[in-house]
Amino acid sequence: MSTNISTSEFKQKLINQFDSLNGLSAESNRREALAQFDSYGIPTLKHEHWKYTGLTFLNKHNFDIIKKSEVDYSVMQQFANHPLNNIEAEKVVLVNGFSASSNLKSNQSGVTISRLSDFDDAQKAQISDYYGQSIKLENNPFIALNTAFAQDCIVIKIDKNTVVETPLQIVYLNFADTHAIINNPRLLVIAEEGSQATIIESVHSFGEFASLKNSVSEYYVAKNASLEHYRIQDDSELSHTIDFTQVNQENDSHYHNVNVSLGGQFNRNNIHTLLNGENIESNLSGVFITSGNELFDIHSLADHAFPNCESNENYKGILLGNSTGIFNGKILVRKDAQKTNAYQSNKNVLLSDNASIFTKPELEIYADDVKCSHGATSGALDEISIFYLVSRGIGRKKAEAMILNAIADDIIDLIKHEPLRLHLLERVENKLNQ
Repeated sequence: MSTNISTSEFKQKLINQFDSLNGLSAESNRREALAQFDSYGIPTLKHEHWKYTGLTFLNKHNFDIIKKSEVDYSVMQQFANHPLNNIEAEKVVLVNGFSASSNLKSNQSGVTISRLSDFDDAQKAQISDYYGQSIKLENNPFIALNTAFAQDCIVIKIDKNTVVETPLQIVYLNFADTHAIINNPRLLVIAEEGSQATIIESVHSFGEFASLKNSVSEYYVAKNASLEHYRIQDDSELSHTIDFTQVNQENDSHYHNVNVSLGGQFNRNNIHTLLNGENIESNLSGVFITSGNELFDIHSLADHAFPNCESNENYKGILLGNSTGIFNGKILVRKDAQKTNAYQSNKNVLLSDNASIFTKPELEIYADDVKCSHGATSGALDEISIFYLVSRGIGRKKAEAMILNAIADDIIDLIKHEPLRLHLLERVENKLNQ
């Protein structure tokens, strides 16, 4: 069920709802963000970073900002038997952007999980160098929208030299049971010097109406710290996601992001990594499978600000039906970032004449002693590979499935958390055999 409205009406409706959130902390900052959102407006296809990503769904669904008093936590019962609820992990569950637990506490030594709304002034001062410091509101309307309307923030801090044995999983449950909703969750992860951890983010939508998750996450990976970060979306045709992740790395740190998207009507992922020191390793990997009229869009930036660092990007797409994929990956090597090694690859398989892929790898290099490369390929399945398998007695349909599984598994095998990896391997196999 939907009610068509214009983009300007959508924007004005959100602005009008702002005053209903009076009483939240940092009101002056939120009003500044609202002004930025109002000034920039909703991007159109004329905006460079949105030229292939139409936002017509904003007009189709009469979205409302949801308030804490309106949240129905019964949706947790629907998630109870989901395979991703049963993997080994310490969970933080957010329902429509709000914590489902009144007592956030980690069972692991050296790990603190908190709500920003519970912080006193001294605690807020401790994170003032982190919260909101790495993101820019200018020309980022959805970051501004999140900053204006985020009603809380989950803060995860991993103490110096702490090795976190059990992964931390942030579960986003979007529940639109009576009308279309927008939620604006916020996440701050601080991995202090020498720490090691695995963070899993999973997104799940329920209900008969459309939902939009407009999220902002900030990750700080300190000197000698190592962070594995897995983002999983296997969602419904009523789910819409716009996500911005900013990662700041310091000397000798390691960060690895694996993004697996297996469903969702609209999925826009922005991930920016700042290599803000020497001897940093930063790896971004992902695979998406789209069908029907789904859209998946990944915009990545690897920003090399210091010398002697390495970044790798490897994204793969499998597109069916009338679906659309967009890849825009940029490697930025600043003037002082000599001895940079940076590599980028995007490969896509189109299984339908009606599927579309738009790919734009970019290099922007201001240093001269670097090794950088990028490449992109798109097309149908390789007939030579299919012929090879068929000639050995394998049916064509099975041969195609084997090749497609190998493409996806190449990314999923990078996930070190075995229960999650095994679930995703099985889920991909089932999806490709539907």
